[in-house]
Amino acid sequence: MKILNVKIKGFRSLSNVTVNNIGPINIFYGENNAGKSNILAALEILMKVENVAQSESIVGNFLNGELSNFIDNFTITKSGEKANKINIIGRVGLDDNDLKLIGNFEEIIKTLNIYEDGHTQRIEIHAEIQQTVPGRALKTIKSITVNRKQMYSSAQQGRFFTTGLGPSQKRQEAAEELIHFLVNSILIIRTNRFLGEENVSERSVLSISSQEFKNWLLTMSRSRGEKFEIYNKIVDLFSNKPYEYGKIHPFVEDDKVGIVVYDNNGRELIIERLGTGIHQILLLLSNIVYSKAKIIGIEEIELNLSPSLQHRTVTMLKELVGKSPEKQINQLFLTSHSFHLSTRQDVVLFAVQLNENRETEVKWGAKAIADLPGYFDHGLIKIPGKKIWRK
Repeated sequence: MKILNVKIKGFRSLSNVTVNNIGPINIFYGENNAGKSNILAALEILMKVENVAQSESIVGNFLNGELSNFIDNFTITKSGEKANKINIIGRVGLDDNDLKLIGNFEEIIKTLNIYEDGHTQRIEIHAEIQQTVPGRALKTIKSITVNRKQMYSSAQQGRFFTTGLGPSQKRQEAAEELIHFLVNSILIIRTNRFLGEENVSERSVLSISSQEFKNWLLTMSRSRGEKFEIYNKIVDLFSNKPYEYGKIHPFVEDDKVGIVVYDNNGRELIIERLGTGIHQILLLLSNIVYSKAKIIGIEEIELNLSPSLQHRTVTMLKELVGKSPEKQINQLFLTSHSFHLSTRQDVVLFAVQLNENRETEVKWGAKAIADLPGYFDHGLIKIPGKKIWRK
């Protein structure tokens, strides 16, 4: 599963933005507050379903679901008017490995002659978001198409593939199978990636946050089966190339949870001694390995990382991205304002900046990045009318 392109209207600074030519690994490059993270947030919202009560269905909430804590997300124009709705149109590509996981859907699109042999199957989703009360909004899926053939529209009242061969119940089940596959398929790892002091939790911590990460790692280390395998994979990634920081192990002392690292020279260090950049690497690895999401977005990948470590981290992430089933993720989106990442030739680069109306513009390619005002180039900081050497 991959995002092929996306069009966003009315979301924060994204008044009217289209992103094409998306690849396996993508870097949105630009200055602070240019709108880079807004693109990741819009992608996440497109596939998002919030906590579903037992009486509700995931499919129903995907088609018509409420978004909470939805504050200041509608574009404010230069004249001060607020957009009355947000539209996000995303096109997703499914390959044969994806279709094996949703066999009923594959069967029905072949029966209906929608399947395109030898090509990526293109799923287009159009979501519209309107505010209901302050801080809350309703997301409605206006339409879903498969290879440009309609699978669903909001006028169909929850019915899928309303015309075609085969039992209607089977068409319904196949479409619902696709939606379950798409729901929450995108994980955004945000910038709060710093570890602090933690008391021992009275419960088993089963979700990752920087505030409870040590307790989460302790829970995983004491688990069995799949969770313990995930823990071991994180340990291996952290201790082997390109990092080789050492074996990690959580411990409890005086009602505090800590993480000790045994390096290759036999030294035993608590993780705080290794610096905040290494904390963030451990959190990134843990999120990626633990998540079921096949599309990962990471805000400010360079956070607290040296230029060398930035390159090593992107190279490591690149090894986790691929089409084969054993790869961890299918697609990666990064935001950055690091010059050292803007010159890579093994990723797809997008230049992101605000125009005179404070609206985000996105352009493709390294040349577009080089044309950005304030772009860092070979030790020079470019300021209009001045050139200042960095020391």
